[in-house]
Amino acid sequence: MGSFNISIPRSGRSLAETLGRLPPAFKDQAQNGFVVLAGLHPQHFAAILTSVIGALESKRAPLEYLERNLSLPPSELGALFAAAMLMVPILAEVGKADEFVELAVKTELLPRDLAGKIQPFIDAVVLQRSQIQRAIRRAELQTQALPSLTRMELAIDLRVAFDDDHVTDAVPVVVIYVATDADGGEIWFQASKQQMQDLKNDVDEAIRKMDIAEAWGGRETEK
Repeated sequence: MGSFNISIPRSGRSLAETLGRLPPAFKDQAQNGFVVLAGLHPQHFAAILTSVIGALESKRAPLEYLERNLSLPPSELGALFAAAMLMVPILAEVGKADEFVELAVKTELLPRDLAGKIQPFIDAVVLQRSQIQRAIRRAELQTQALPSLTRMELAIDLRVAFDDDHVTDAVPVVVIYVATDADGGEIWFQASKQQMQDLKNDVDEAIRKMDIAEAWGGRETEK
C-alpha cells in the first residue's frame, strides 16, 4: 500500500481558505468521493470513520480495510477516502457542519443535490468529534520536531558468487528505501539477514515499551 501526507487544517486558517486552497487533482477526487459517499448506507459509516482515525494516527491509507467492508472498486475507494479525509478533520477541528456544506457547495466541491444525502455522515462525524480530535492531537504529537516516516519499501536481493561458471555461494540481502516528510529526506541501504533479525528484535522491544508508555499516558490523562 502506498503512503501519503495528511495536512490537518489549522484553526488559524478559515474554512473558506482551506477549501479554496485544495489542489485541483485532490479536489476532483474528493468531488467523486462525495458522490460515492452519498450512495452508501449509514451502516458503512463506522468503517469509514475507523479508517480515517487510523490514517490520522498512522499516516497510511487503509484502503484494504475499506475494500473488505464496503466492496467498492479501487477508484471509488480512493475517491471516498479522499472526501472523508478532507471532511472529517475539518468538521472535528475548524468547521461547523452547516458552514462546511454551504462552502463546499459554493466552491463546487459538493453538488447541491448531494448535500442532504451526505448529512447523515456529517452527523456521524459530529457524534465522534472528541475521538477524532484526540487522533489529530496524537498525529501532531508524533510528528513534532523531527522529520516523520512517510514511506518504507523493502526488496530482497540475492547476491551470487561465481568461480568461473559455477555458483559457489548465494547470500540474500534486503534493500531498504525510507522516505520522510523532510525535503530530500530519502535514503537507500542494504542489510543482512542477521541485521534484519536484530532490527526486528529492537522494533519488537520498542513497540513493547511504547505500549507501556501509551497505557501509562492513558491513565494519566484520565485523572
